[in-house]
Amino acid sequence: MYVNFIKQTAEKSFKGGKQFAVSFGIAELGSWLNVIERNVSRKLFHQSEKGNTSIELKPYSRIDKETQEKIKDGFTISVNPRSNSETEERTSFSFWFSADEARAIKEYLQFVLSHFYQAIYAADKKRAENYIKNKTSQPAKEQTSPQKDESEQNDEEDPFA
Repeated sequence: MYVNFIKQTAEKSFKGGKQFAVSFGIAELGSWLNVIERNVSRKLFHQSEKGNTSIELKPYSRIDKETQEKIKDGFTISVNPRSNSETEERTSFSFWFSADEARAIKEYLQFVLSHFYQAIYAADKKRAENYIKNKTSQPAKEQTSPQKDESEQNDEEDPFA
Protein backbone atom coordinates (compact mmCIF):
# COMPACT_ATOMS: atom_id res chain seq x y z
CA MET A 1 0.00 0.00 0.00
CA TYR A 2 1.37 3.39 -0.96
CA VAL A 3 0.74 6.41 1.23
CA ASN A 4 1.61 9.89 0.03
CA PHE A 5 2.32 12.25 2.93
CA ILE A 6 1.92 15.98 2.25
CA LYS A 7 3.12 18.70 4.60
CA GLN A 8 0.36 21.17 5.51
CA THR A 9 1.25 24.70 4.44
CA ALA A 10 -1.61 26.63 6.07
CA GLU A 11 -4.84 25.92 7.90
CA LYS A 12 -6.81 23.54 5.67
CA SER A 13 -4.27 23.86 2.85
CA PHE A 14 -1.66 21.47 1.54
CA LYS A 15 -0.96 23.39 -1.67
CA GLY A 16 2.77 23.45 -2.36
CA GLY A 17 3.59 21.34 0.69
CA LYS A 18 6.52 18.93 0.69
CA GLN A 19 5.53 15.41 -0.27
CA PHE A 20 6.90 12.02 0.65
CA ALA A 21 5.63 8.58 -0.46
CA VAL A 22 5.96 5.41 1.61
CA SER A 23 5.21 1.85 0.56
CA PHE A 24 3.84 -0.42 3.29
CA GLY A 25 4.02 -4.21 2.95
CA ILE A 26 1.89 -6.93 4.51
CA ALA A 27 3.74 -7.09 7.85
CA GLU A 28 3.71 -3.31 8.15
CA LEU A 29 -0.03 -3.21 7.57
CA GLY A 30 -0.22 -5.72 10.40
CA SER A 31 1.66 -3.20 12.53
CA TRP A 32 -0.96 -0.54 11.75
CA LEU A 33 -3.72 -2.96 12.74
CA ASN A 34 -1.94 -3.90 15.98
CA VAL A 35 -1.67 -0.25 16.98
CA ILE A 36 -5.36 0.31 16.30
CA GLU A 37 -6.65 -2.94 17.86
CA ARG A 38 -4.26 -3.59 20.73
CA ASN A 39 -3.26 -0.08 21.84
CA VAL A 40 0.46 -0.77 21.32
CA SER A 41 3.26 1.22 19.67
CA ARG A 42 5.26 0.12 16.64
CA LYS A 43 8.43 1.49 15.05
CA LEU A 44 9.16 0.74 11.41
CA PHE A 45 12.28 1.48 9.40
CA HIS A 46 12.80 1.73 5.63
CA GLN A 47 16.26 1.86 4.08
CA SER A 48 17.08 2.71 0.47
CA GLU A 49 19.90 4.10 -1.64
CA LYS A 50 18.43 7.59 -1.28
CA GLY A 51 18.17 7.50 2.51
CA ASN A 52 16.39 6.08 5.54
CA THR A 53 12.89 6.58 6.86
CA SER A 54 11.73 5.93 10.40
CA ILE A 55 8.02 5.52 11.04
CA GLU A 56 6.34 5.44 14.43
CA LEU A 57 2.75 4.38 15.02
CA LYS A 58 1.39 4.78 18.52
CA PRO A 59 -1.90 5.10 20.37
CA TYR A 60 -3.12 8.56 21.25
CA SER A 61 -4.73 9.14 24.64
CA ARG A 62 -6.26 12.18 26.23
CA ILE A 63 -7.44 13.04 29.74
CA ASP A 64 -11.21 13.16 30.15
CA LYS A 65 -12.13 16.55 31.62
CA GLU A 66 -14.88 15.16 33.87
CA THR A 67 -13.34 11.92 35.16
CA GLN A 68 -9.66 12.83 34.77
CA GLU A 69 -9.15 9.33 33.33
CA LYS A 70 -6.86 8.59 30.42
CA ILE A 71 -8.97 7.65 27.38
CA LYS A 72 -7.73 6.03 24.18
CA ASP A 73 -8.77 8.45 21.47
CA GLY A 74 -7.07 7.26 18.28
CA PHE A 75 -3.49 6.98 17.13
CA THR A 76 -0.64 8.99 15.67
CA ILE A 77 1.82 8.31 12.91
CA SER A 78 5.16 10.09 12.56
CA VAL A 79 7.25 9.75 9.41
CA ASN A 80 10.84 11.00 9.40
CA PRO A 81 12.60 10.65 6.05
CA ARG A 82 16.37 11.24 6.15
CA SER A 83 18.16 11.73 2.86
CA ASN A 84 21.76 10.64 2.39
CA SER A 85 22.34 14.09 0.90
CA GLU A 86 23.76 16.58 3.40
CA THR A 87 22.25 19.52 1.51
CA GLU A 88 18.63 18.35 1.48
CA GLU A 89 16.32 19.95 4.07
CA ARG A 90 14.94 17.57 6.68
CA THR A 91 11.18 17.30 6.88
CA SER A 92 9.03 15.22 9.19
CA PHE A 93 5.35 14.39 8.95
CA SER A 94 3.03 13.76 11.89
CA PHE A 95 -0.68 12.98 11.89
CA TRP A 96 -3.28 12.24 14.50
CA PHE A 97 -6.32 10.06 13.78
CA SER A 98 -9.40 10.03 16.00
CA ALA A 99 -10.85 6.74 17.23
CA ASP A 100 -13.57 7.04 14.56
CA GLU A 101 -11.01 7.65 11.83
CA ALA A 102 -8.92 4.76 13.17
CA ARG A 103 -11.95 2.48 12.80
CA ALA A 104 -12.35 3.50 9.15
CA ILE A 105 -8.61 3.06 8.54
CA LYS A 106 -8.76 -0.40 10.12
CA GLU A 107 -11.51 -1.45 7.70
CA TYR A 108 -9.53 -0.12 4.74
CA LEU A 109 -6.33 -1.89 5.87
CA GLN A 110 -8.21 -5.18 6.13
CA PHE A 111 -9.59 -4.57 2.63
CA VAL A 112 -6.06 -3.92 1.31
CA LEU A 113 -4.69 -7.05 3.02
CA SER A 114 -7.50 -9.10 1.48
CA HIS A 115 -6.47 -7.87 -1.98
CA PHE A 116 -2.80 -8.62 -1.27
CA TYR A 117 -3.73 -12.18 -0.28
CA GLN A 118 -6.03 -12.64 -3.29
CA ALA A 119 -3.18 -11.62 -5.62
CA ILE A 120 -0.72 -13.95 -3.85
CA TYR A 121 -3.25 -16.81 -3.97
CA ALA A 122 -3.95 -16.25 -7.69
CA ALA A 123 -0.21 -16.27 -8.49
CA ASP A 124 0.36 -19.43 -6.40
CA LYS A 125 -2.61 -21.15 -8.04
CA LYS A 126 -1.35 -20.26 -11.53
CA ARG A 127 2.14 -21.59 -10.70
CA ALA A 128 0.64 -24.83 -9.39
CA GLU A 129 -1.55 -25.23 -12.47
CA ASN A 130 1.43 -24.61 -14.77
CA TYR A 131 3.54 -27.08 -12.81
CA ILE A 132 0.88 -29.79 -13.07
CA LYS A 133 0.24 -29.01 -16.76
CA ASN A 134 3.95 -29.17 -17.63
CA LYS A 135 4.49 -32.32 -15.61
CA THR A 136 1.58 -34.23 -17.19
CA SER A 137 2.01 -32.94 -20.77
CA GLN A 138 5.58 -34.18 -21.20
CA PRO A 139 5.81 -37.42 -23.20
CA ALA A 140 7.12 -40.47 -21.41
CA LYS A 141 10.84 -40.98 -21.82
CA GLU A 142 11.72 -43.70 -24.28
CA GLN A 143 14.21 -46.23 -23.11
CA THR A 144 17.10 -46.70 -25.49
CA SER A 145 18.91 -49.33 -23.48
CA PRO A 146 17.55 -52.65 -22.33
CA GLN A 147 16.14 -52.90 -18.78
CA LYS A 148 18.60 -53.91 -16.14
CA ASP A 149 17.84 -56.80 -13.89
CA GLU A 150 16.96 -55.68 -10.33
CA SER A 151 20.16 -57.26 -9.05
CA GLU A 152 22.17 -55.07 -11.46
CA GLN A 153 20.64 -51.76 -10.31
CA ASN A 154 23.04 -49.31 -8.76
CA ASP A 155 22.20 -48.32 -5.16
CA GLU A 156 22.67 -44.66 -6.13
CA GLU A 157 19.89 -44.79 -8.72
CA ASP A 158 16.47 -43.52 -7.70
CA PRO A 159 14.10 -46.52 -7.59
CA PHE A 160 11.12 -44.19 -8.04
CA ALA A 161 12.38 -42.48 -11.23
